[in-house]
Amino acid sequence: MADDLGNEWWLDAKDSEDTAKDEETKKKKRKREEPSAHILNSDISDKAPDVNDTNKVKTKKKQKKPKIESITTTLDGSKVTNVLWSTFCNCTSGSLSALELEDIMIDESCCLTDDTVHTGALEEFSAYLTQVIPKWSGRVTKLNKKGHRGCPLLLVVSSAATRIVELNRASVKFKGDCKTVKLFAKHIKISEQEHFLESYVVHFGLGTPSRILKLLQNGSLKTSRLKYVILDWTWRDKKLRSMIDIPEVQKELVILLKDYIFPLAKASKLKIGLF
Repeated sequence: MADDLGNEWWLDAKDSEDTAKDEETKKKKRKREEPSAHILNSDISDKAPDVNDTNKVKTKKKQKKPKIESITTTLDGSKVTNVLWSTFCNCTSGSLSALELEDIMIDESCCLTDDTVHTGALEEFSAYLTQVIPKWSGRVTKLNKKGHRGCPLLLVVSSAATRIVELNRASVKFKGDCKTVKLFAKHIKISEQEHFLESYVVHFGLGTPSRILKLLQNGSLKTSRLKYVILDWTWRDKKLRSMIDIPEVQKELVILLKDYIFPLAKASKLKIGLF
């Protein structure tokens, strides 16, 4: 016992106590530095969203896409005038005064109406033209005798070059022996179209609002013999947009109607149809 006391046993006890305290301090420090379980779970949740939540987001996005059956793709041929004028007024709301609208306002006498339902189907195009434009061949012969260049009898206006090519093919039976000019920008320079219009008598023109407008503005395309304008109204592109739904096309079409087509129609120079 005396030997044990001589070894200063209380120092060993104190060292053990200090060591225990140090260990406890280190544990507390480690605990403070380590992220808690709920934080780790939160990080994991942020990085890897729940599968069900992802599906909900995708479902919401899909619901925003328009469905074909929810979009009107037909037109009553007897309501052409109301549809055209109301759409024009909506597109120009705030930009034209009541007086300006009154100057160009069209009525039933300005439009080609019929008792059929228009769907925009290519196989119906030739029959539609035959119905609303009678005595076409006689008008073609008369224009040939007059010899006026760059003055078509009929203009068909659509929003896409590919659709115009299709309409041209679909109208072969109606056109008969007449000269056709395609008036769009794709693969065709405007200088080539200007030269063609200045060199030939043309009867049937098909084009986009932008290119038709440019050719009218520079005088290459003339309206002195223009009798009919058909707007490709019911057709929709791959994004389900009609001609009036595409901002850049709508802008050019409104100018074309306001500055050229409506004034001529109101003066009984031509008639407007919606296919």
